[in-house]
Amino acid sequence: TMGNDTTVLDVTAAGAPYQVDFKAVRVQTVPVEVRDLNGQPMPYAKVLFASPDDYGMTFQTTADAHGQVELRHVSGRKYLLNACSGDSMTLSPTELGADAAGPVVLRPADGVRPTLTGTVTSEMGKPIAHAIVRVDGRTSQDYRNGWSFMTTTLTDDAGRFRLRSVWPNMGLTIRIRAAGSTEQTKELGQLAPGETRDAGEVVMPVADMVVTGVVLDSDDKPVAGVSMDVNRPGGGSFSRRIMGASGLDGTFRIEGLPREQLLLVPDQFAYDSYPVPLGPDNLKVVVRVIPRNKQILYTDHFNPPLVSETAGFKVTLTALHRYWGYGPNHELQRCLGLDLEAQAEPRDWFAKSVTAVDDQGRVLPRSSVRYRIEGNNPGRGVELPAEGVTKLSKIMLGDKVLFENVPLQKELTATP
Repeated sequence: TMGNDTTVLDVTAAGAPYQVDFKAVRVQTVPVEVRDLNGQPMPYAKVLFASPDDYGMTFQTTADAHGQVELRHVSGRKYLLNACSGDSMTLSPTELGADAAGPVVLRPADGVRPTLTGTVTSEMGKPIAHAIVRVDGRTSQDYRNGWSFMTTTLTDDAGRFRLRSVWPNMGLTIRIRAAGSTEQTKELGQLAPGETRDAGEVVMPVADMVVTGVVLDSDDKPVAGVSMDVNRPGGGSFSRRIMGASGLDGTFRIEGLPREQLLLVPDQFAYDSYPVPLGPDNLKVVVRVIPRNKQILYTDHFNPPLVSETAGFKVTLTALHRYWGYGPNHELQRCLGLDLEAQAEPRDWFAKSVTAVDDQGRVLPRSSVRYRIEGNNPGRGVELPAEGVTKLSKIMLGDKVLFENVPLQKELTATP
């Protein structure tokens, strides 16, 4: 199925046995030949292929002694093909159409392979040996219109590295990490065909910060086995995950962190929580979590579901939930969850704000607290209506009214 046909199941003993049907994807073989500019075969050339349907990821195979290889081509997909051998590389990809049958001939240009060098040192100016140097290349920020490439190497005893597996005419980003050091990222721009460029000296600050803490639930009881990621603010992450987990007494210790402002993010699939700031002035923290399976306090199902087509596409409201979770200031918030499902969802569906208006005309803004993750999609929620509210006069997506006069059970309001 190529990973595009997925089904989410709530598996219970009462519902067994289950039957799930998947649609198979037809795969055909397309012959590919790699030849030099004189038309001669290039034995054992590397062939790279990427498809927008695979989010621009590039895969690699090797031609045989006659410069030939068979590519398993998924019917209905477009592919971008490149090849290289020695100092020869294709300067632009060859497009394999959705219904192409081949053969496809790739012709690398001579002497165009670029070279990237550099030095990795500590803050004391000492060379760092065996640092991992990773270079990511991308022809376009939109994976649907380009292809990407990643290559790695290690520094030698003098802290030097030399990479010849980079591709010309691609935007390049270099990432370097080493034990006990803070990962460094540097934008390099593009290398011209055949260019040799020195990235200069990359200084690696020490990473020796130690953070300790405890994970507690809403009743201040320790929670064991909570995994946590360490990220940079603004959505920044490290090329290698930095993780920790709470022990049986809820405590944890994470070592080897860079001396900078960071965020500790508990497992968002298993727990509701909010990222906890870390830093040189905040080395001992308390993380509060609520298990996802204990987050919903009350549910009112609509049978049959409410259906709206006023926003230009079909939206179904299947249930309302009273739930709780932690807000940006790590305070407990109680919210009203809206189980909305969209048929043929537009691309900006999750970017739009869902709001509601109660029967007194008061706007219930979108809540920052997520609830119950199914697949990869968090539930939508608004602030909990005040006590005495009996209905939602409007539920809105952006400026579009989806539903009007939706009844509320008293358990879905701020009743003590």
